[in-house]
Amino acid sequence: MFPLSFPTSITFLTLMSLLANILKSSGRRFSDASIRGDVKLWPFKVFAAHGGKPMINVEYKGEEKQFAAEEISSMVLMKMA
Repeated sequence: MFPLSFPTSITFLTLMSLLANILKSSGRRFSDASIRGDVKLWPFKVFAAHGGKPMINVEYKGEEKQFAAEEISSMVLMKMA
């Protein structure tokens, strides 16, 4: 039998994996081969912004918003503090 927290653990690990992928795109260009390959696997939309910087498109509170990887990293660190 799995412990009752099993689904939560899986969700947490999935979230951490997604965050790791987002942070991996930090400082890279959308045209990089590694980013282009990863984009196909991610469950969110990524597009090239000004200067080729990858931007992540998400729906938050019913609105579509765009964030850079650094912004998402900052939000996560602020929540952890």
